[in-house]
Amino acid sequence: MKAYVLITAKRGTANGLAETLKKIKNVKSAECVFGRYDVIAIVESPEMKTISRVVQQLQKQEQILHTETAFSYYVEDKGYGTPE
Repeated sequence: MKAYVLITAKRGTANGLAETLKKIKNVKSAECVFGRYDVIAIVESPEMKTISRVVQQLQKQEQILHTETAFSYYVEDKGYGTPE
């Protein structure tokens, strides 16, 4: 499973926050971005319980004002919409 954690950080803390998040187990990447969010972290684990624990750990970072988590999923291709 994979979760994208969209993070709004306190002003001026995004770079340091991304570096801190990269050190947390199961955080596969943490990148600063432009736009509505300041950092996007990718959390991966075969277990939802682990992802939940890691997201809770991320939310405890004092530089974080808000998070939104999006879980990715796999849809098996059933052939719908494929060219003939």
